[in-house]
Amino acid sequence: MKSIKIVTDSTVDVPFSVLAEHGVEVVPLHLTVDGEALIDRVTITPEQFMAKMKAVLDE
Repeated sequence: MKSIKIVTDSTVDVPFSVLAEHGVEVVPLHLTVDGEALIDRVTITPEQFMAKMKAVLDE
């Protein structure tokens, strides 16, 4: 029997507790903001990412 794994990226709008409960694998997006390499939800939170994007747009 083949096994199936559900995978999504880190921009999914589902609480991580629900994803973990159902065994959903989350792959973090690699981001670059103003030349800085970041990993979504690993090296930067969504709130920090939005603040950086706003700061870059306001320059």
